[in-house]
Amino acid sequence: FAPRKIENSFGFGSTINQKVTTSVHYDCGCVLNFDGKLSEFGRPNPQNLPGEVSHLAFFQTFGGFCLNMIMDPNSVTNLYHPVLAKHSIDIQEAGGRMVGIDTFERTAQFCYARLM
Repeated sequence: FAPRKIENSFGFGSTINQKVTTSVHYDCGCVLNFDGKLSEFGRPNPQNLPGEVSHLAFFQTFGGFCLNMIMDPNSVTNLYHPVLAKHSIDIQEAGGRMVGIDTFERTAQFCYARLM
């Protein structure tokens, strides 16, 4: 798994209009609301993606991250911070805290939570 291979291309979320660089987290910018609609930083569906496409992109992305961590527990070093926002994984507020005692467990919980 080499997430940095998509650098200088475009992805999903905050990377839809901005090339992926070493300082861009792939996970930022997209939220699937309870009604199943995509929003980005409070703006409704800025990417004009149908709900089904948004769901597919989310499940493929975070499902791939989960599968990768199952197959190679050391892959968390490729995900935690270069790809996933560590400030979101390490959050301490009760409403967003990830379960786990170490970085691997919190990162896995972060990805798994996005699949639910």
